[in-house]
Amino acid sequence: MIKLSNIFAINNPSDIEVQHYVLQQGLACIQGQLTLSMDFVLVDHLGTIYPVHVEPLAFWPDQSIRWLQINTIVALAAQSQHTFSLHQSINDVIPSQLFCNIDQENTVNVHCAEQVININHNGITNERWSLNFILLLEDVERTDFTIISIKEYIAQAALFCDVQCALRVYCGTQCVINNIKIRVIYATGEVYIESVLHNPAAAQHPNGTWDLGDPNSVMIDHWGCLLKCNSSKTITTQLHADSAYSSASKLKVEQLSSGGKHWDSDAHIDQSLTSPITHPYTLVDGEPSSFTRVEPTVHISEQRLSWYCQLTHFWQKFPSTLDIKQSHTDWCITWGFHSAAIAPLNELQPGERWQRTLLLTHLPCAVITAITVILEPHYLSTTGALELFHQQQLNSPLQPLLRQGLTGKSHYYNKRETADMFGFRNFGEIYADHEAEHHTGDKAFISFYNNQYDPLLGLIKQGLLTQDPRYMTLAQDLAEHIVHIDIYHTQLDKPEYNGGLFWHTDHYLPALSSTHRTYSQHHQADAYEDHAGGGGPGGQHCYSTGLLYYYFLTGDPYAKEAVISLYRWIEQVYDGDHSMVGLILAIKNRHRVDLKNITTNTYPLDRGTANYINATLDMYLLLHDQYYLHKAFDVILHTVNLSEDLTLRRLDDVEHNWFYTVFLQAVCRFMRLCQTFPITTQEHQLWLHCQQLVIKFADWMVAYEYPYLTKPEVLEYPNQTWSGQDLRKVDILSFAAYINPTKQKVYQQKATELEQYVLTKLSASEETGFSRIQALIMQNYGGNTLYTALNSESQLNINVNKHDEACTAHYLDMHKKTPIHQIALHNLRDWSIKHEINQLKKRSQRFNKWIH
Repeated sequence: MIKLSNIFAINNPSDIEVQHYVLQQGLACIQGQLTLSMDFVLVDHLGTIYPVHVEPLAFWPDQSIRWLQINTIVALAAQSQHTFSLHQSINDVIPSQLFCNIDQENTVNVHCAEQVININHNGITNERWSLNFILLLEDVERTDFTIISIKEYIAQAALFCDVQCALRVYCGTQCVINNIKIRVIYATGEVYIESVLHNPAAAQHPNGTWDLGDPNSVMIDHWGCLLKCNSSKTITTQLHADSAYSSASKLKVEQLSSGGKHWDSDAHIDQSLTSPITHPYTLVDGEPSSFTRVEPTVHISEQRLSWYCQLTHFWQKFPSTLDIKQSHTDWCITWGFHSAAIAPLNELQPGERWQRTLLLTHLPCAVITAITVILEPHYLSTTGALELFHQQQLNSPLQPLLRQGLTGKSHYYNKRETADMFGFRNFGEIYADHEAEHHTGDKAFISFYNNQYDPLLGLIKQGLLTQDPRYMTLAQDLAEHIVHIDIYHTQLDKPEYNGGLFWHTDHYLPALSSTHRTYSQHHQADAYEDHAGGGGPGGQHCYSTGLLYYYFLTGDPYAKEAVISLYRWIEQVYDGDHSMVGLILAIKNRHRVDLKNITTNTYPLDRGTANYINATLDMYLLLHDQYYLHKAFDVILHTVNLSEDLTLRRLDDVEHNWFYTVFLQAVCRFMRLCQTFPITTQEHQLWLHCQQLVIKFADWMVAYEYPYLTKPEVLEYPNQTWSGQDLRKVDILSFAAYINPTKQKVYQQKATELEQYVLTKLSASEETGFSRIQALIMQNYGGNTLYTALNSESQLNINVNKHDEACTAHYLDMHKKTPIHQIALHNLRDWSIKHEINQLKKRSQRFNKWIH
């Protein structure tokens, strides 16, 4: 029987015992160890056994489990750390229909301890309280409530269930969707609610600008919920962790702003370029509170039972409200997830989502939210399930530089305060402070980062390496922001925009009224060389791997959806939408250096193609479908030819061609994934082809590469970001050293020289604390230290006698032009008149109006 001992711990810092903690955690697994046929239990350091509902999230090529999600309920003593092991066992799963079912009236009945909770169009009800959802908009015509799905988590005991619902509000031709997930804990009847508001319309973005005030935006008057209970119960409220609970028959709490030093930041300006926020405080019954930031908890008590209710991130995602009133028969507790009445920040942009979470528990909510899970880094390192991760990275000479992210004068939490990255749209975002380097104004220069170079992945890895929970808190906040705000959630716009990731704010310009959507009509023209001044989501800004591993660790369905969305979007950016209009545009744009040349079937050697490869590899890991692995290889083959002369690529033209290193890193990642296949499979032949490709470039790098800043005259802006980019070369050469043993010392020496230069420069620079440089270090550091450790776990080189040229021979003439009729036949193989009309409607507002 398999036992994975002491693989993670849970820390309860509170002085209150938690008897029913809901644990949903992804665990990495060694290849060949765990299979679908196995059952498991969780055992803590005291020997307590907990039944587990398990779900595989990812697989190795041999069909063994790569990432396993465990779902259970555990007990945690006060002020304790519990260490857990996973043991193989035989579980007799109990019948699920005893606990959760749906009746003929479309009501979900959840049978909990001593009560039944009912969920339907009226909301959530039981014998003690009821909860209704509120969504108020102007000119509402009708609303529909639908129960979408029910998912139960059952093992040897009933654990919990998730009921997914949707409330749709129709206003003329527009529809706003409120997706609601209701989690009910069977043993206690506790309820966790996640509410996500979505405007699925497309923006109009005139001339490629994305300002507030779009005609397809929806104004939200009030979004929240109403909790009612019998007036015989006692209601008390705590406004802040440092305050006592107090009772009152009437209470109104309004979080008007962040309450921080920079509460009037330009991060909150509206379409008129002014901020509607006028007060830096919180109102309690109409008067300023002594607490500028409140996190109210409502305590509902009766003789046998107590309930605590809290809206998480109450002040962080302002404007939020709490309104408590007592009548002769009822207590009415209204939570305002978003209230335009107190701050007119009510524009839900097209393709945007807002998210809030409400807890209804038997323990103070702060006790539950303070609990942290810590995965054991040594075990995680041995699994190889998290790419480019090993605890030996802590010995990297660059590791101390990353501490600035938590302890430097401009650490991540300080950056939040400087730019006031709070409010419903901004919370979780990383401030792009590098753009403010030369700013001299009194207020912060507002620029949004939008996950460039995947700091989400970097924060996750740092949290797992250092076991510092502050990293994971930052990662969770950032992930929620990315999946709801930074991604364009519509399918009604151009295919090359739908579902895509918005660029960071345009360089050297303030965000103004573009929010997190890059380009504003108020932006200065020609702000820098090759300034576009408008556009939309673009393939050269696509980062999905952090979202992939966030999903593997948490099981968050929105993160999974985001990975799929980004892949489908970037696929259409480079390979089109298979429509006649798309084909004509592809032919027209065939000579654009940043897009695929459809006539030669070649991709550009740049970071956009690298992002496409990485997104495709993420899909392979997510869906366990080798189609995506081979799709990634196809892109690699149609980007660089083994027989070509690299001098013709002008790789020494740094400003225009430094992206080749990002492409090579994607190729190296492809190779590492191929290494997990049996040596007799075709994937190893693909590995050998890429080995030759990487060696070809590595030899060129040894001969010609240098630290970028040693030639500042060839750079438009010679700053320390270039030192961060130098780490890509260190990464490539360090990997190449293990796949080409004959030149190992040469590659490692070059890598060490580059790394030492970067270390010297960044150790002495004030720029090192900038978000962009921290992201680059997290994404690319490790070098020889990392690859030596990875090689000790699993050999990076594959010993195969000879590369089989047959598997790639048909690509050798890939630069030969294809006749137009063949291109048309290939791209229109699935053509239909319905698809063509739909795509025309998305691309032409005039045609869309005419067709209707």
